[in-house]
Amino acid sequence: MRLLHSLKQKYRFCSFCDRGMMDTVYISHGSPMMAIDESIPARKFLKTWQQIFKERPKAILVISGHWDTKEPTVNVVNRNDTIYDFYDFPKSMYKVLLINIFSLSKFSAF
Repeated sequence: MRLLHSLKQKYRFCSFCDRGMMDTVYISHGSPMMAIDESIPARKFLKTWQQIFKERPKAILVISGHWDTKEPTVNVVNRNDTIYDFYDFPKSMYKVLLINIFSLSKFSAF
């Protein structure tokens, strides 16, 4: 949590903030178990963001290597259903439902 606090303080006065650019954070998704296992350090780390970054993001860009296309592809949809592309996890993992509602107007630049 201290690391995130120092990052937030550092970038609060950055030169590009005046131009309206948003914070950018790169995160690996890690294990799917983060959805149910409270002991995973990365889960605790991500939960602290609610306290540090009070404002909800206006957009989230997800880049995935789990989709196979011949060329780089942009998928813009109003809703993405959860795809369970993993096996041999506890049964409770298969009950986790992530509902993503997107605003297509944010992606008009594509």
